[in-house]
Order: sequence, then C-alpha cells, then structure tokens
Amino acid sequence: MCVDMSSNIGTCDIPWDKVGVVYAGVQKNLGISGCTVIIVREDLLGHKAPDTPILADWQEFENSPDTYYNTPAVWPMYITGLNVAYMNQMGGLDYYKLMAR
Repeated sequence: MCVDMSSNIGTCDIPWDKVGVVYAGVQKNLGISGCTVIIVREDLLGHKAPDTPILADWQEFENSPDTYYNTPAVWPMYITGLNVAYMNQMGGLDYYKLMAR
C-alpha cells in the first residue's frame, strides 16, 4: 500500500507491515514547503516498469546516494532536518502524542 501522509507524518505510528511506500509533503508537520519525504520498503526496490522515468526510479537513488538528477531545494531540506532533530530531542513521536491529548 502507498499512503500520502502529508497531513499526519510525525503525528502517528505507521503500520510498516501494511505500508510499502510513504509519501509526504513536509510543510504541515516536519518542515517548510518545498521538501518531500518518500520512504520505500526495501523489498520494493528494483521492480520498476521499463518506462519508469529516472526521477521515479527508487533503486537508482538508493544505488547513487551522492548523485542528484535534479537540483534539490537545499534550504527546505536544511530547515526540515533542524526541525526533525528538535522533535527527536523533545522525545519524538511519544512526546507529540502526549501533547495532542
């Protein structure tokens, strides 16, 4: 299953046994607009269709971690990294679930 977690990533547990791909725009919960998080279950890598564009080939990105096929938006990634680090320092998901009560 592929889920769009743009509205709730970082706010709830993810049932990894049922989810193959998580897609999330970070602008609501993790960072600022211009950054997207995609989490792909490892067993799904390498099974692309022959006409899959390189920007959607997750195996290609996994095999070349220092190569970018486009120019990434560095500022949103930096801000998202700072915010996620802060969220982890505060206690992670458990802390934020308590705060939501």
